[in-house]
Amino acid sequence: MTTATLAAPSRAEPGRIAGVARLWIARVLAAVLAANAAYMLFAAETWYQSVPGVAATGPFNHHFVGDIGLAYLAAATALLAGSLKPGRLAGYALPAALFLAGHALLHLIGYGKVAAGEANGAWFTEAYGVYLPALLALWLALPRAPRSVLAAALTGRAAEAMIRFGEKKLGVSLDYMREIAANAPAAFRILGRVSQLGQSLKPVDRHAAHLAGLGAAMHDDCGTCVQIHINLARADGVPEDVLRRAVMGEAGTLPATLAQSFRFGEAVAANDPEMHELREKLERTLGKRAVIEMAIGIGFARFYPTVKRALGHAKSCAVLRFDFGEAHGHA
Repeated sequence: MTTATLAAPSRAEPGRIAGVARLWIARVLAAVLAANAAYMLFAAETWYQSVPGVAATGPFNHHFVGDIGLAYLAAATALLAGSLKPGRLAGYALPAALFLAGHALLHLIGYGKVAAGEANGAWFTEAYGVYLPALLALWLALPRAPRSVLAAALTGRAAEAMIRFGEKKLGVSLDYMREIAANAPAAFRILGRVSQLGQSLKPVDRHAAHLAGLGAAMHDDCGTCVQIHINLARADGVPEDVLRRAVMGEAGTLPATLAQSFRFGEAVAANDPEMHELREKLERTLGKRAVIEMAIGIGFARFYPTVKRALGHAKSCAVLRFDFGEAHGHA
């Protein structure tokens, strides 16, 4: 209801996406290694004959194949356990990486001893069955590096893009959001989620909900936030004359439902006992759902003015001059 559109162009955090991808790579690799281990343990001779290049390494040895199968199973178990404890994935992946990398190194050193024909036929198996798992395990065993200066700069640019998008949509300056983004990026992301929650609210009576939020914002005497409400309500089809009368102290001349909605927002914000009578009237007219949606909208309407005052941006909330034509920001 307030800066709801601020979070519209946001995307999932890159670091979080990378972390989730890391976990799933560990799980997929664990599944592949476990499948190979089962094949070696329960069908050792079939595995020996069917995997390209293996037969060229020497005669079949059931005990040796089983031992290697157990090593693969141990590596798979370590990776799976690490994927269930994201903060310790690197430590769990280390034993698997040691085995797989050592195995790959032995293959690389001994590869010249394999007959040329067998080597050509086994290339795919070597590349994707030996070297790729080793590289993935080594990567998983590396501790996640702290966010670099470049990553921080990119995050700052993304935040600025979001803020500019919000300013364009809302028609006001959002300098206090820049201050939050620069000094507390995590808090800025939380505000983005709050904005998304506000944006997801689709009231059954949009005009009444806008008037209730506007009444609450007016009570908090925040010029910039009231301008946001005016701009959003106008964009949602609330007539210009309705908004003008509400802001100019003539809400009583509006149609009954809109007048009651505006006054309901004011009364809730002021903790005025009249809110109980107004709530009952609105429930009879619009229904319980509409009143619940108004209550949520009133909460959002008061959220951002409160944050701004706490951050010392009360000056921007002291200007009660509203634009009803083309939206302009107020400092």
